[in-house]
Order: sequence, then C-alpha cells, then structure tokens
Amino acid sequence: MKILQINCHYNYGSTGKIMYDIDRYLENHHIESFQCYARGKKVKRERVLKIAYEPICKLGKAFNLFYGRPLLWGTYSLKKVVRIIEKARPDVVHVHCINAYTVNVYGLLNYLKKKGIGTVITLHAEFMYTGGCSYAYNCDKWKEKEGCRSCKVKNANKNWNSMKEAFSGFNREKLALVSVSPWLRDRALNSTILENYHHKIVMNGIDTYTFRKRTRDEIEKVKKKYGICSDRILLHVTSDFDAPVKGGGYVRQIAHMMEEDNLTDIEIIVVGPVKKRENTKNIKFVGVVTNQADLAALYSMSSVTLLTSKRETFSMICAESLCCGTPVIGFKAGAPETISIPEYSSFFKFGDINSMYKAVKKTLYSSQSDRAVIIEKAHKTYSAETMAQNYISIYRNVAYV
Repeated sequence: MKILQINCHYNYGSTGKIMYDIDRYLENHHIESFQCYARGKKVKRERVLKIAYEPICKLGKAFNLFYGRPLLWGTYSLKKVVRIIEKARPDVVHVHCINAYTVNVYGLLNYLKKKGIGTVITLHAEFMYTGGCSYAYNCDKWKEKEGCRSCKVKNANKNWNSMKEAFSGFNREKLALVSVSPWLRDRALNSTILENYHHKIVMNGIDTYTFRKRTRDEIEKVKKKYGICSDRILLHVTSDFDAPVKGGGYVRQIAHMMEEDNLTDIEIIVVGPVKKRENTKNIKFVGVVTNQADLAALYSMSSVTLLTSKRETFSMICAESLCCGTPVIGFKAGAPETISIPEYSSFFKFGDINSMYKAVKKTLYSSQSDRAVIIEKAHKTYSAETMAQNYISIYRNVAYV
C-alpha cells in the first residue's frame, strides 16, 4: 500500500506534527509514504515534497482577504500535486489542513473524484463544510440546503456551493471523512455537503516519548534557559496571544486578579507569539518554543495549563499537557471538553473568568500526587501509534474497494 499525505506544513504546528507522526509510523512498518507540504522551509528528505512557493502563498492570502475567494492561490501547487500523484500512483491520498493557501481544494477534490483514488480527508477545522470559515462559532447557515446565503463573509455562498459541487458525485466507498473529535464529527454530520459520506473519529495523537514527565534536571535546565524562578507555575500555550479568539486577554485578567490577591509566589508563563507585552510583573513571555523537549519540560514544571480559546476542534495543548501529567483548566470551546480526561480537567462557559480563577487557585495550591496516574491515562488516550494504526485501517477500507 502506498500513501500520499498533503498538508500546509510538515512537522510544524499541530497538523504538521500529525502528518509527520503518521509518516514515521508508516515508514517503520514498511508502508511507502509521500508527504506534500506548502509552507515553511524546504525539507531535505526523500519523499517529502514542497509544493508551493512562499511568495505565491502570501499573494494568495492577499487575494483571498480582498475578494473572499481563492482566485489565484493553489493553481501552481495543484498542478504540482497532480504531477506528483500521477508519478507516485498512491493507493490513498490523505488530505489534512490545506486552507492556509496551500492548494486549490476544489480542484484537488474534483481530480481525486474523477480518478477514483482512495481519499481520506481529516477535518481539522470547519472550512470543508462552511463558506470558507475555519470556525463557524454560533452561525448555522452552513447547515441549510441552500448554503451560506445572506452571509456577511464575502463570497461565502459561492465558496459553499463550490465545495458542495466538489464533493458531489464522490464514490462513497472511496472517501472517508475523519473528524478529530466527537464534537467535530457531530457538526460534520449536520452538514448538507458531507452528511451522506462515511464518517470516522480518530483523535489526534502525539509523541508520548517526547511529551512525558521530565526529570528534575531537565526541568531545572529549562527553567534556567528561560529565566523562570517560581516553583508554582500557571502555563498558557498559544498560537497567537493577541488574537481575540485565542483569549489572551483572559490570561492578563487572571494575572491582575492574582496581583490583587497578592499571590506573589505564582508565575504565569506564556508560550507563543505575542506583540503587546504589557508590563505585568507575574507574566513571563518566553516566545515561540520550537524545541519539543523544552515544551514538555515547561508542561512538566507547571501546576496547571490554562486554555482560553473561544473555539477548538481538538486541543493539542490539552493532550500534551495531560501527557506530561499537568491538569488543564479552560473555557468550553467545542472539542477540548469532549477529548480531555474529565477527572483532570475543568471547563467553564466561555468568558466566565471568575469560575476559572477559582479553579486555577484551587489547583495551584493542591497536591500534585496524581501526576503518574494522569500520564498513564493520557498516554493511552493520545498515543500517536494508536492514531496511525486507526488511519491505516481507514486507508485499507478506501484503497481496496
């Protein structure tokens, strides 16, 4: 069996890591695997193929922002992907996250449909059944038979109709739609675009060798590296601290509440990009941490990890934290509360900062004796090996019809 995966990134970001982990498992089990990616630096590795130029991706983003339609983006990369597919002749093409101006999704789906190639599409976000929105939030127009009519999002209905046309006529037995959480699967089943196809759930897996409880020496080394002094740490990991939907403002509120309560022994560590670094004594911004062992050590040294996003279709941060033995507290954002380990997670209505703060204080000053139990349960739940095995089973179903 021969597999070809397509994603916006390779071994970077949540979906990039997922594609990498699947690729590594396939390779270790002697299954031929090709990886196509668009964004980031060129990877010098056999069968890992870059399909787009960064300037073209940026130009595509500009066009999409202005017109609300993928006018030019993805034409070059689509042609390149088609050439790769025709040369490699894979049994299955596995499509991950291609909404980052990676490839023309409508053209790709029409090609796979026409050629009858076994296709697996992992829904990492909602844009496959909306008018182009990664997260639909409280909007339900995408559920209607006529699509996203009268939507404020530019050209949303055209995008919705283009996606409906791209899926229409797909051989049901050659297509599998995989959601990364029960919440997302339920949403996809309510889509008039996707309702008639086979739906599966495969929770995202992580490298449990990397994301585990780190030794005291490893933790002390990382604390010294990032200038962390406290032994009582509240951790927040984000892809964009300043984006309102990621809820960075709530982290600042928690910090101010701790200052008012004179909780001087607590240090809030923020991992991820941030533009507005307001002077807050108890917040330390360490920036983007690309070293995964360092990130695991940051989870391991923390008493609790804070999740403040408005919407998530999974939550790699939740899974990584629990795999390192650190409980999570967050807002209800769709999927996180459905994929977490309930005994070691607390979730509150989005924006309920007072309830969140009470739970944070309680957890910060409670015993951490359950860490070994948390790790054992989390490693069973979020294993990358289990994820890859589940995908191989799905590959076989669509390949040999």
